[in-house]
Amino acid sequence: MSDCPACANARAHPRSGIFQMGCSGCAARSIASMPTFFNAAKEGRFTPEYRGVLHQLLPKMTQAEAHGLVRSWTDQKARA
Repeated sequence: MSDCPACANARAHPRSGIFQMGCSGCAARSIASMPTFFNAAKEGRFTPEYRGVLHQLLPKMTQAEAHGLVRSWTDQKARA
């Protein structure tokens, strides 16, 4: 996970709406709240829309890495 202040705040307060531009953790947290992610999860596959969002917001990561980071935030939010 990122060391940015917004990510640190989100770890303490999982429903935080604070995001830091340029932070991969914040981008993943944002994706985790998008209907695009929920639709892909509901379908149980990487939809074209979800793949596009991963590529657009987390371009330096592989699809698997980006999805793993998104899932880590959804798991943390679920535990809150």
